[in-house]
Amino acid sequence: VVRLRGLVFASAPTGAVPVLGHVFGEVPEGLPYLDAAKPFRVERRRVDDRAVVLIDGDPLFCVLDAHLDKAFLESARQAGVNTLALDLYWRDLEPRPGYGDWDRLEAQIKAYGRCGFALIFLVNIHQPAWVMREVPDEPTAHGGGCVYPNAAVVRDHFSRFLRQFVKHTSGHPNVLAYGLSAGGEADGDFPEVNGDVHPWRRSPTLLDDFREGLR
Repeated sequence: VVRLRGLVFASAPTGAVPVLGHVFGEVPEGLPYLDAAKPFRVERRRVDDRAVVLIDGDPLFCVLDAHLDKAFLESARQAGVNTLALDLYWRDLEPRPGYGDWDRLEAQIKAYGRCGFALIFLVNIHQPAWVMREVPDEPTAHGGGCVYPNAAVVRDHFSRFLRQFVKHTSGHPNVLAYGLSAGGEADGDFPEVNGDVHPWRRSPTLLDDFREGLR
C-alpha cells in the first residue's frame, strides 16, 4: 500500500510494469572482476571440416544461463567457461508497449564483461500480453503463451522491439551473437519432428517464413 498526499494505492493497476529482477537483477557487490579489461577478440578458423571460434585465442566455451553470483562466476572461470548464453523472453523484456529496462540490462552486460565473460542472447518471441490482446483470433501454442509468430501485427512489434534490443546491446564488446526463437525451445518442437497439434505449428513453412522475416 502506497500513501501519497491522501491518496491510497492498494494494488497495482492492470497493465502495470512488473518487477524485472528475475530477468535483470541489480548488479551485486563483490563480483570477481578482472584486473584489466578483456578485449573479447573473436576469431573464426577452419579446422579440417569444422568451424572453430576463438575468443582472445581460447576456444569458445559456452554454458546456458548465467547468474551474477560470485560463486557461480568463479566456478565457471575455473572450468574454463568464457561465454554465457542468456535465455530471455520478449514478454519479460517489454511488458508494456515501448517499455524496456535498458539501463539495468546494460549494467549487467558490463558486469559480465568485467568478470571476463562474453554473452550470447537467446531471445524467445513469447509475446507480452498486450501483443496477444491485439490478435485475439490467432491460435495459441501449448500453454497459451505464444500466438503465431508470423502474424503481421506480431512481426511488426517484434521487429521494432528487436531493433531497440540490438541498439542497446550490440555496442558492448562482450556481446557476441543473438539467437532468436519462433516460440519453441528448439526446432524439435515443431511439426516436422513431433507432429505438434497446434495449427500454426503444423505450417511447413513457419520456420522459413520466420527466418525470412528476421532477414
